[in-house]
Amino acid sequence: MMLHTRSTAPGGSYPSGSGDHEGARKFRVVLFRRALHVWLLVWVLTALPAAEWLWEHPVSPELADAGIRAAVLHGFGTWLPTAAALPVAVLLMLFAAYGIFRRPPWWMAVLTWLFFCALTDRAWLASNGGTWLMRNAFFWAIFLCVPPSKEPSAVSPVSFWILRLQLLLAYAVSGLQKFQGTAWMDGTAPGIIASDPSYGLGEFSSAPLLTWVVLIFQITFPLAVWWGPTRVGWLLAGALFHLATALWLGIADMAFAFLVFYALIEDNEAAWMMRPFRLSTSTSAH
Repeated sequence: MMLHTRSTAPGGSYPSGSGDHEGARKFRVVLFRRALHVWLLVWVLTALPAAEWLWEHPVSPELADAGIRAAVLHGFGTWLPTAAALPVAVLLMLFAAYGIFRRPPWWMAVLTWLFFCALTDRAWLASNGGTWLMRNAFFWAIFLCVPPSKEPSAVSPVSFWILRLQLLLAYAVSGLQKFQGTAWMDGTAPGIIASDPSYGLGEFSSAPLLTWVVLIFQITFPLAVWWGPTRVGWLLAGALFHLATALWLGIADMAFAFLVFYALIEDNEAAWMMRPFRLSTSTSAH
């Protein structure tokens, strides 16, 4: 019986052994962890000039009490002092700087998630889809540990897959939601956005084709990134799309939140998923 250790796929040959795959996965997790903490550091630094209105004397109305959720996630006024917003922000910056270079211990990962939730709940009017995406990311990052061990079991596969599915679902749900109502279906959505003078997008006021480009991209992204022939094109399109929203719509935190998740998309995904079928075929043939 002859077992093949490498497989050919569009774009080159990929390692199909479980050890090689785990090694690639560990690299992706480390890259994601570092990008996640870079995002957090920049997020806190850019929010500090408005700290008085975001956190110290927030203009956002206080969220309604949600029982246990309020006690855990709201933080301020429950298990955190009401006037502790700035110290919490400083601690978050220190945790973020640490996480860029080293794997945080579990307790630091838990505090990072709780502090981030407390600050974003206090300034919820300034939150967007990227903020909520990152709240989930910091939670699952608690379990996504990559200790300095070469054992394949070192990476939590459950957290790894949940984080990746979070990205795919975010695109799919965003695309499907646009089918509700008429603005996206009749092509007037870009014009509505462009009519807002704060964006300065007058050149897109009559671009109905842009509507369908966005819809097709978001609906097909969850499938296109699994295969080599389409993966690179969709990732490049996604990067350009999010950079454009950061530049023209001023939602850089949301744009880069999505791009952070791109670190979890592996190059040899389709080849790895088909490996059991190739091995069974090879076994029966020999």
